[in-house]
Amino acid sequence: MDLSKTSTRGLRDLWAFHTRFNATLKVTTCGLEHLRREVDHSGGSQVLNAILRETNEQWNPGMMLSRPVEVIDYALRDQSLLGIAHVFSAFDDYITRSAADLDSWESLLSKRAATTAPSPAARGASDEDGRSVDPLKSFAKRIAFEGDLTDRAPIEHYMRLVRNCAVHREGRASTALVACAESDELIRCHTGWSAHPNRPLPQLPALALGKHIEVRPRHAILATNVCFDIARALDTHLVQAFGADGITFLAARDALLRGRFEEWDGAYRSPEAVVAWTLKRVHHANDFRTEEIAPMLKRLGVWDERRESYRKTCARNGVSA
Repeated sequence: MDLSKTSTRGLRDLWAFHTRFNATLKVTTCGLEHLRREVDHSGGSQVLNAILRETNEQWNPGMMLSRPVEVIDYALRDQSLLGIAHVFSAFDDYITRSAADLDSWESLLSKRAATTAPSPAARGASDEDGRSVDPLKSFAKRIAFEGDLTDRAPIEHYMRLVRNCAVHREGRASTALVACAESDELIRCHTGWSAHPNRPLPQLPALALGKHIEVRPRHAILATNVCFDIARALDTHLVQAFGADGITFLAARDALLRGRFEEWDGAYRSPEAVVAWTLKRVHHANDFRTEEIAPMLKRLGVWDERRESYRKTCARNGVSA
């Protein structure tokens, strides 16, 4: 099986978020900037309030907005802060799902080898409450990732602190964020980005402790670009760790055990066909034969359970197995 272009389902879903977020943030930014041009004059308040009345939202009919240009500036800042929070929601979901996939695979291997799964201490640093101190560092340590993230990780850490401020401090800069912004590691990373001429970095906002962080949409786009770049590097390593057996196990689990009938796309003729479809369409695996799948799953000791799940899913959806 050729795994050179293979990815996990988690990365596929993160890519879908990344492309959608990139487009929707730019569309809403265009809308706000266009609105700015429409209301940037002495009668702008009347224009803005007339537009509000024409929407399908159930606004308070007596509400009137003044200083429309100032409101638009706040809107750009707030949508950027919320966007960064959304980016890390998706990025951390990728990490959590990847860790769960690894748990599932390691559990199977430990049963076959009659051993125990790795202890929690081997899965990354935690604080006294058991919460991950740094999801990226913790996950990279767990999978023994040794790739170079020095041109991405400092910005990911900075943006994660911005996210924390957006979620917990109403967008006001924390001591940790101010210290990070002044760190040599971040400064080297930011100035060294000139090696990527097609993707220049925006200047990071000036910070003052306890004051609102003046982020803009370009910073939210930077956050999603950096997080996806990191996830792609982690995923390449993770796929090689799973190998052909592990990726086939995950495809069979997701397609058959979880009964994702809506994704089968007419490939009902056998459980092997469903797994093959998932390997190709979801994981982008190549150079394998469908008839290899059943023997592989039998060797892993999960074939009977997956085949029975296939039969139940077919029966539930009115398809002859």
